[in-house]
Order: sequence, then structure tokens, then C-alpha cells
Amino acid sequence: MFKSWLLEQFLKANSNKHSLLVLADEDSTLKQAVDSFYYQSKHRLYMWHIMKKLQKKLSMEFLKNTDFKKIFNKLVWDMYIEHDVFEWNWELLMKEFNLEDERWFKDIFENKEAWVPAYFSDFPLCGLMKTTTSSESINSFFNSYPQTENFLLNFMKNYDNAIQKQRYNQCELDHKTKGAHYSLKSPHIVEEFAANFYTSKLFLESQKEIYKGGWYCDVKDLGEGDGWELFKVMHMNHKHEVTATYKM
Repeated sequence: MFKSWLLEQFLKANSNKHSLLVLADEDSTLKQAVDSFYYQSKHRLYMWHIMKKLQKKLSMEFLKNTDFKKIFNKLVWDMYIEHDVFEWNWELLMKEFNLEDERWFKDIFENKEAWVPAYFSDFPLCGLMKTTTSSESINSFFNSYPQTENFLLNFMKNYDNAIQKQRYNQCELDHKTKGAHYSLKSPHIVEEFAANFYTSKLFLESQKEIYKGGWYCDVKDLGEGDGWELFKVMHMNHKHEVTATYKM
């Protein structure tokens, strides 16, 4: 009831405008509430919960001593894989690791259209599947401190300890970043900007994307049409031909 009420109030606060995309976990009551109030929206599941459940469904020994997780990640994160190829590889993966009869894997496969990026890569907001990772990680971080049986005073003390640790970690990252020197891989100004403002870890991740965008993408000016200036961006991928057209 609370979830339905909350979504209803949120919808009213947004002038009854439906979101293009609603990301949620596999909670059945939440799904019912979303279907009732956001029936015009695309309802998708995000990977963080799928991956977290994956670790619970399989033993640590299995995950540590096999390549299952690596193969699983490579398969489900391939946005350009054909549907029949995905289904064929999924079947091979289940047989290889004797997971054909596991109920959870059967369920998520039947619901693949809701969480596997390849089944809705044409949707412009499918990249948001990843964006909850940060907030979920923060949620997991704070959950490691307080306990459900704590009194309010204990909760506040644990919360304060969590904040102090987070601030210490941030100061440590800032210190490492200020003394860091990077070798730039492209002539793009955005890379230099990232080097000056991002933490070391975030910059190194961004640098890979900047490099790929600069050297593996081709941008063509298509001229003007209906008052818009048109550009075509092509990704020079050896396996797939990926193009996108933008209006500016």
C-alpha cells in the first residue's frame, strides 16, 4: 500500500506526467504499483540487484574456481548481440555449468526483456541501467553499520562513524589526486579537463571512454534539415555497425 501511495503522490507532484523509463528491482509489489500508476512508462530492472542475487544463488567456491561470472557478465552486457545468439549462448552457458534446472536462472531468462540491454538497446535511456550502481553502493555502505535492532542513539553513533570513514576516504582520494600526473592519450580538451577535476580512479575510467570516442568514432556533418543541423556518429566496431543521428 505504501509503495502505491508513494508512486501516486510522485506522479501528482510531476503533474501526472509519466516517465519514459522506470527502473526498479524485482519486488513484486513495486511492479504492481508501477504497472498501476506508470502504465505508459517502460518498466526495466537494473543490473545491480541481478548481480547481487547472482552471488547469493551461487557459492563463493563456485564463483572463485570457475569462469562463470566472467562469461555471464560478457554475455549479458553485450548490447549489440543478436537475440537468437544471446539465447543460444545462454543455453550453452547453463549446460556448461550444470545450471539448466536452477529455478532462478530460468526465471531471469524468461524475464530477459526487462533487464538484458540487448533487448532494448534501441531505447534512448537504456544506459540508465547502470546509473543506480553508485546509489546502491552507498546504500550498501551505510547498511554495513547500523543494525535493525539498534536504538536511535546507537543508530546515530553508527551513522556518524560511517560519515567519518567516508570523509577520511574522500580526503585520501583528494590527496592522491592532487599529486597525480597523467599521460594524456588524445588532443581533446575534455581529457585535460577531466585530468584536472576528476579523482584518479574516475579519470582513468573516463580516459578510456574519451580515447575510444576520439579514435573509434567518426562524425559526419549531414548539413541542415527542417531547421536542424544534422550529425551522424558512427562507431568503428569490427563486429557491429553502430550509427546514431543527432539533431542540433
